[in-house]
Amino acid sequence: MQKRQYTNIIGTFLFKEDKMIARDIKTTKKMDEDPDFIFPKLPEFQKQFYELNMKQTAKDIINSVKTDNLISQSVNNIDELNRTINLLGKRLREWFGLYFPELNSQINDNEIYAKLVLDKNKEQLSKKYGVKSVGADLDKADVTQIKVLATEITLLVKLREKQKLYIEKLMAKLCPNTTEVATAQIGAELIAHAGSLENLAEMTSSTIQLLGAEKALFRHLKNKRSSCPKHGIIINHPIVASSRQKDHGKAARHLASAISMAAKVDYFHEKGKPNKDYGKKLMAKVKKQLK
Repeated sequence: MQKRQYTNIIGTFLFKEDKMIARDIKTTKKMDEDPDFIFPKLPEFQKQFYELNMKQTAKDIINSVKTDNLISQSVNNIDELNRTINLLGKRLREWFGLYFPELNSQINDNEIYAKLVLDKNKEQLSKKYGVKSVGADLDKADVTQIKVLATEITLLVKLREKQKLYIEKLMAKLCPNTTEVATAQIGAELIAHAGSLENLAEMTSSTIQLLGAEKALFRHLKNKRSSCPKHGIIINHPIVASSRQKDHGKAARHLASAISMAAKVDYFHEKGKPNKDYGKKLMAKVKKQLK
């Protein structure tokens, strides 16, 4: 009789007419006990195969959610909160500018601006900044609506701070060495950009150095007249940001190398035994190199 081989995403099966005579995956307890178990009919096999496939898929979906996913979602949430705060802050400045336009030139930070709108009235602001306002005399109900918007902005700012604290806890649990070297926020952004801690650990230090600067890199590759980027997300790291302008590239290179090693230690360490002191040694080495 003719034999047929059937291969799909989860295994390879060998059939003789409508009976399975060989397989290379575990499907049922009975088949595990007896490798030569034969399904009586092909339709019956297809039904069981479908049910087992659905169970395995559901199990894989449940187990696919990891701490990396939570970190990525939190980072994306903070990015969206920043955009929302800036957008509403711009609206608040235009709206409150009808009432007290002079405050716009005095305060650049949207968070501080919203707090002043909530805490001070026109007379208090005029006295505080020593100016005579040319804004309109709005009714109390109109000013109240402006303050409602300012209240929502301050609540979004508080939510953003809570998300940052949540990220710090997740990062300390998942990758303490990467957190020590890159800081919790930048480390989380790198993981979110890479897709997972595994992807970050498998990247070279030069790739980590330019994470977040892909557009500038491709622009340089397309047009050599545009300069090659020296750093991406890690430009916000205190070590890089505090270095001299001409040393930003060197600082970013040393820091990216340390982050690469820290991520490898965090991901490939034995379960339950992360070497949490390795990140401190890497940071001391980076600081010594930059001196």
